Amino acid sequence: MRAILNARIESAIAVYGRAVFVLGIDRSGTSMVSEVLSRFGAYAGPAEELCKADEGNPQGYWEYKPMQAFFGDLINGVGLSIWDPAFKPAIAGRADDPEMRRRVLELAAGMRPPGEPRESAGLWLWKEQQLVFALPFLRRVFPDAFYLITLRNPYDSALSYDKLRVVPALRGKVRLIGYSLLRWQHFMVDICEGLRTHPLKLIVPYEELVSRPREQCARIVDLLAGRGGEAAASERAAERMAAAIKPRLWRNHSDVPFSQLGSVSAAQKALYAYLSSHLDGDLEDFDASAYPFPEWSREYCANMSVMQWLLGSL
Repeated sequence: MRAILNARIESAIAVYGRAVFVLGIDRSGTSMVSEVLSRFGAYAGPAEELCKADEGNPQGYWEYKPMQAFFGDLINGVGLSIWDPAFKPAIAGRADDPEMRRRVLELAAGMRPPGEPRESAGLWLWKEQQLVFALPFLRRVFPDAFYLITLRNPYDSALSYDKLRVVPALRGKVRLIGYSLLRWQHFMVDICEGLRTHPLKLIVPYEELVSRPREQCARIVDLLAGRGGEAAASERAAERMAAAIKPRLWRNHSDVPFSQLGSVSAAQKALYAYLSSHLDGDLEDFDASAYPFPEWSREYCANMSVMQWLLGSL
């Protein structure tokens, strides 16, 4: 049975290439990691179909618009809030929908530079926050995919998210820090649960990517190219990738360590400590019950999602 499964995976790779999915909370370095991947050679899509750079991300978002549209349809088609406990099994079941599977595989088959023949499918990347919600679907459709998970001090991410999402007229009146921290906790628990036994993954710490880019890029090369690769070629790749890192873009720093912040829950501190000690991606011992949520957290996050939709500005 395993031999049959492996043969099917190899056949799929030959047609659709090898996927790299970048997962993480907003403002945690997912765009930076995506640019690093593009310099390794992963194809993100034609430039005209990628979300444009702006003040929030001066070097671009690396988000492929047709992919975003597909996952929007996929998630909205479930008919449940992403915060509903029934959402995950429902989204996994959509992998059995022939139309959804056809559409996503058609997108995957097109993830190659213009002019590249179909038989030379290579490495490609998708980055989008919705991928975290669609993880049960992705695992079933792309069982051979690589995953890069970004880890940044969650409070710094929350500060950045707050500055970016709250319109000037509401600043000082509306704060998104607590919501961002709860959202981070949900994201990371879902990622760890969804990928606990998946071997092809790596946690990329944002602060170390900025301060020691060659070291972190070498880790990514080891995952994508294999540790048996030619040393000089791997070094050149890591050097090329590291050139994408611009420390000046690290604009939100916390003076107090995350473990000492009074506004952060004990579960969030423990989860951050766990992830920081498992950067190699070995999550076999992950136990979600060790990082409990307040009973009201799902309702609160669902209400915030509706508020964002209603206001259209947060």
